[in-house]
Amino acid sequence: MKVVTTNKLNRFWKKGIKPVIDSIADKFDKAKLANNCLTTEEGFALDARQGTALQGEINEINSNLGFVLLPNFGNQHSGCIVCNPAAKTVSITLGLYSGTSFANKTLIYNISTQYAPKNKKFLYGVAQKDHQLFSAQLVIDTDGSITYYGGFGDGSCDMMIFTGSYCYG
Repeated sequence: MKVVTTNKLNRFWKKGIKPVIDSIADKFDKAKLANNCLTTEEGFALDARQGTALQGEINEINSNLGFVLLPNFGNQHSGCIVCNPAAKTVSITLGLYSGTSFANKTLIYNISTQYAPKNKKFLYGVAQKDHQLFSAQLVIDTDGSITYYGGFGDGSCDMMIFTGSYCYG
């Protein structure tokens, strides 16, 4: 086993590592570091201290972005639920079609209680049964449940379309 002496380490430093560091330092002017996000002059590099400031801004923007839920409503149904945390709104668009009828008071979907309204909300839409149109409604309750309510005789329908939004929080 060879012994590494201080002399050998000093020589490795002087002949190997230090020349590389010096050549990099010669090519990089520390006076050309910008510790702000306002410098537009060519040739400046952004100081690493700006990393945390930029990440904070990115996190804030991300927390305010809306998102879309594409719930599985079953065969031949389509729709989306868009939550917008910045505006504290939820928008719902649904097209529900069925070979069999929807019964009155059918639970359609549950959204997270985080996005549920403080008070029960009603979205009005159109339903169809036997080629006749009538009004129908979705009820978004404070527990996040979204329930269909019909108004045609027995309350059933073959198709319904809703669109609307509400505020939460």
